[in-house]
Amino acid sequence: MNSTQKHRPLIPSWFAAMIMASLILTVFGTIRQVGPGHETQNPRELLDVLWIDSYPEVTSDTWNAYIFSSDNVGISIQAASAYKLTLELFEFKPSNTALSFHFPHDARRSTSNYAIEKMKKPTKHFDTQLSLSADPQKQGKSSVYFTGPEFRSLDTMPAPVREALMQRGVVQTESGLQLSR
Repeated sequence: MNSTQKHRPLIPSWFAAMIMASLILTVFGTIRQVGPGHETQNPRELLDVLWIDSYPEVTSDTWNAYIFSSDNVGISIQAASAYKLTLELFEFKPSNTALSFHFPHDARRSTSNYAIEKMKKPTKHFDTQLSLSADPQKQGKSSVYFTGPEFRSLDTMPAPVREALMQRGVVQTESGLQLSR
């Protein structure tokens, strides 16, 4: 390659946006709304955002993620690549310092201490980290997951993702993202 040729990213930006839109549509398609008068005791920083262990740079990158909804149903995402994702629904119950997990598929139960902290040195995509002392999807090992501004609000998501969510009935409310249908 000569010096006048530009380096092309391994994952085109439209493809990365399509993957992210698919993940978000899958997640919000499974979330039930909490009705009026139902208070949730969950720590707000944990809920309704995508927590991912690493940002995929190429299609062959593997990664894991969690989404914890305000109705105590979560989704565990395991990506073997951009082309193969495994999603598993689970129930969870948070306290101030611990998360209790229940995976109905195989009846696994687990508890992990957790901490949510603002990162001292934010990266391009992330500014907050979730530390789990005993990650049930990683054989009880400690893990760190990340989130950032683009994963918290419909207004800040990339345009193709935002448009796809709005077409599926996702709206931004004072309490976060919710399905309007």
